[in-house]
Amino acid sequence: MYTHNEKQLTFVEFTMPFGGKLSPGNRWVRLASMVPWAYVEEEYQKSLSDSGHSGLPVAVQAALLQAHAPKAPVKKCRKNDCQSETLHAVYDRKSGKQKKKAQERLKALLAVESLISTGAKLTEARELVGKQMGFSALSIYRWGREVESLSKTDWEAALVPGYVGCRQEAELTPRPGRFLRRTI
Repeated sequence: MYTHNEKQLTFVEFTMPFGGKLSPGNRWVRLASMVPWAYVEEEYQKSLSDSGHSGLPVAVQAALLQAHAPKAPVKKCRKNDCQSETLHAVYDRKSGKQKKKAQERLKALLAVESLISTGAKLTEARELVGKQMGFSALSIYRWGREVESLSKTDWEAALVPGYVGCRQEAELTPRPGRFLRRTI
């Protein structure tokens, strides 16, 4: 027989087996917070037979939940606002080495802008800054293209490299190795 559990965790309280937590901003967590769980549980209890099994078909239970759950609000944001949040979230997870490269790239782009503001031509500014900082003019051009539609506050986050150049290898024990060879 089903009984209510007062110790039921919310999604925000739930700790994953590997130690992580669900973000309160996650769309599924936000949706779960909008569902009237007390009402759903009450209706569910009413649907149970004496044996503890639901008397309602699964489709009816789903329709009940769908009918009484409010619609999830669509997060309306401009493309650049969402992109900014994503860029900074990714940037925060990068290593110090990658962040330092992003800072160097940002300095190069700002130096190019500074030279242009004093009257230098764009290609000449890229070449001069490239020689002084050890970058190719083409790389500086590419970085400029990557950030041209972004706010300057997002440039450093956008310039962080994705690949650092290290490669890790794992040794396979015979059993997983056999499995992988069969599936590949």
